[in-house]
Amino acid sequence: AFPSVMRLPYGGRASTGGARDAGKEVADKCARLEKQLATAEEQVKTAVDAHTTEKNELNQNIERLQDDVKRLTSESAASKKMAEKERKAADAQRSTLEDILKDKDKQIKQTQKTADDRVRRVSQQVRQEADKAAK
Repeated sequence: AFPSVMRLPYGGRASTGGARDAGKEVADKCARLEKQLATAEEQVKTAVDAHTTEKNELNQNIERLQDDVKRLTSESAASKKMAEKERKAADAQRSTLEDILKDKDKQIKQTQKTADDRVRRVSQQVRQEADKAAK
């Protein structure tokens, strides 16, 4: 207990006149606890403010990243669509070029056949003329 209070043999207490000292000690202890409480409250407020600031920054980062994902997804879809259009256009162009090549091939074969027929006819005429001349 407090030094200003002494215990009596029969269990009671007798004041040595230090009740004011005990009251002052209690008041001092209360003042210290109030200061500690105020300090702790300020520390908690500071920690909560820091946490709130960090949380807000993280939420902004999340929103920014979500916007980036949406933009990149959209760009990717547009890119795939454009690539598909270009592939189809290239396929159509290839098909057209193949058709032109086939037509040219047919023309060349037809021209070759016509030329071969002419050579045959002219050769036959030359032989016939040579036969006539020989007779």
